[in-house]
Amino acid sequence: MVMDLPVFDAAAPTNAVVDALRTTGVAVVIGLLDADAVDSCAAEMRPEFDQRGRQQENDFNGYRTLRIGA
Repeated sequence: MVMDLPVFDAAAPTNAVVDALRTTGVAVVIGLLDADAVDSCAAEMRPEFDQRGRQQENDFNGYRTLRIGA
Protein backbone atom coordinates (compact mmCIF):
# COMPACT_ATOMS: atom_id res chain seq x y z
CA MET A 1 0.00 0.00 0.00
CA VAL A 2 1.38 3.42 -0.99
CA MET A 3 0.22 6.44 0.96
CA ASP A 4 0.07 9.91 -0.57
CA LEU A 5 1.86 12.32 1.73
CA PRO A 6 -0.03 15.50 2.56
CA VAL A 7 2.01 18.40 1.18
CA PHE A 8 1.47 22.07 2.06
CA ASP A 9 3.22 25.32 1.31
CA ALA A 10 4.39 27.56 4.12
CA ALA A 11 1.27 29.75 3.84
CA ALA A 12 -1.10 26.83 4.54
CA PRO A 13 -3.43 27.27 7.50
CA THR A 14 -1.96 25.77 10.66
CA ASN A 15 -5.12 23.78 11.36
CA ALA A 16 -4.82 22.03 7.97
CA VAL A 17 -1.28 20.91 8.77
CA VAL A 18 -2.28 19.80 12.28
CA ASP A 19 -5.26 17.86 10.90
CA ALA A 20 -2.95 16.07 8.46
CA LEU A 21 -0.55 15.21 11.28
CA ARG A 22 -3.40 13.82 13.37
CA THR A 23 -4.91 11.72 10.58
CA THR A 24 -1.83 10.51 8.72
CA GLY A 25 1.02 11.07 11.15
CA VAL A 26 2.96 13.14 8.63
CA ALA A 27 2.84 16.51 6.89
CA VAL A 28 5.34 18.02 4.46
CA VAL A 29 5.52 21.82 4.58
CA ILE A 30 7.51 23.22 1.68
CA GLY A 31 9.30 26.51 2.24
CA LEU A 32 8.71 26.63 5.98
CA LEU A 33 12.39 27.22 6.79
CA ASP A 34 14.90 29.26 4.83
CA ALA A 35 18.24 27.81 3.76
CA ASP A 36 20.13 29.41 6.67
CA ALA A 37 17.80 27.81 9.23
CA VAL A 38 18.14 24.40 7.56
CA ASP A 39 21.94 24.70 7.45
CA SER A 40 22.08 25.78 11.09
CA CYS A 41 19.91 22.86 12.20
CA ALA A 42 21.95 20.38 10.14
CA ALA A 43 25.21 21.72 11.58
CA GLU A 44 23.88 21.44 15.13
CA MET A 45 22.77 17.81 14.62
CA ARG A 46 25.78 16.66 12.55
CA PRO A 47 27.95 15.51 15.51
CA GLU A 48 25.15 13.29 16.84
CA PHE A 49 24.48 11.79 13.41
CA ASP A 50 28.21 11.18 12.91
CA GLN A 51 28.46 9.43 16.27
CA ARG A 52 25.23 7.38 16.34
CA GLY A 53 23.49 7.76 12.98
CA ARG A 54 24.39 4.32 11.63
CA GLN A 55 23.60 2.26 14.75
CA GLN A 56 20.12 1.35 13.51
CA GLU A 57 21.15 0.19 10.02
CA ASN A 58 19.68 -3.17 9.08
CA ASP A 59 17.62 -4.78 6.34
CA PHE A 60 14.40 -3.33 7.81
CA ASN A 61 15.57 0.28 8.39
CA GLY A 62 17.82 0.38 5.35
CA TYR A 63 21.35 1.56 4.82
CA ARG A 64 20.88 5.05 3.41
CA THR A 65 19.13 6.86 6.26
CA LEU A 66 20.91 8.10 9.38
CA ARG A 67 18.76 7.67 12.51
CA ILE A 68 19.07 8.99 16.05
CA GLY A 69 16.65 8.85 18.94
CA ALA A 70 16.33 9.37 22.64
